[in-house]
Amino acid sequence: MHSVHTLEKLRVLNTRPKQQASSLAQAIEDAGGISINLPLLEIKPTEIIWKKNLNNIYAAIFTSPNAVHAFFASIAPQIWPHKIKLLAIGQGTAQALMQHGLPAPTCPKQPNSEHLLMLDVLHTSQIQNKNIVLIKGLGGRTLINTALTARGADVSILAVYQRALPQHNKKRIQTLWYEDAVDIILITSETALVHLFKLFEPFGEEARAWLCGKPYVVISERLRKAAYERGIHTVIVSSYERIIHQLLSYSSS
Repeated sequence: MHSVHTLEKLRVLNTRPKQQASSLAQAIEDAGGISINLPLLEIKPTEIIWKKNLNNIYAAIFTSPNAVHAFFASIAPQIWPHKIKLLAIGQGTAQALMQHGLPAPTCPKQPNSEHLLMLDVLHTSQIQNKNIVLIKGLGGRTLINTALTARGADVSILAVYQRALPQHNKKRIQTLWYEDAVDIILITSETALVHLFKLFEPFGEEARAWLCGKPYVVISERLRKAAYERGIHTVIVSSYERIIHQLLSYSSS
């Protein structure tokens, strides 16, 4: 049995985007594990066409740190009116906003759309006939837009980046499953899950069965459901902040 204090060389497939993988990789290695980095998302900025008068915006909702960084790469934070109510999907997004010199935003206790929509600042009485801008990646869920529109808000969607599948060496992908080089797989978005299965698709049903047989750590109940729907047998739900804790618990079992 593994020690509860170390990952004991547990081989973790770290699928975070390249720009965001290093801190998690370091935490895995500091805990005694091995981080096998396989970025499944490449973040590419889109052209931002900004048509709204900033002074007419009631609230701005940022759905990820990538949305924050892509937006403020084109819009100077210094011209951002502080009267706009800032909302962030979670603490990581909140930290990204503060890195750009903005005040601490409001964010839900659980980092998802459902809990964001429960915030007092987004109640119907607060947002009817108000302008709200939703700053996000291209595609993805429509829940926030649909719910706020139903509450009477005028919602503008600004897709400031898109998610692409990075190029990977085909031989390396084949080796991962053929040599059973991974013990557990970390997935932090549904797009990454789709990309994972797409990468292994050329190697047929054996590779797919290997993917489905591995345990996964995901960061939401919605991702757990998506994983089960793909035929994955073992799925552990964690918050992003507790990933190492969950890996330690798995390693000691």
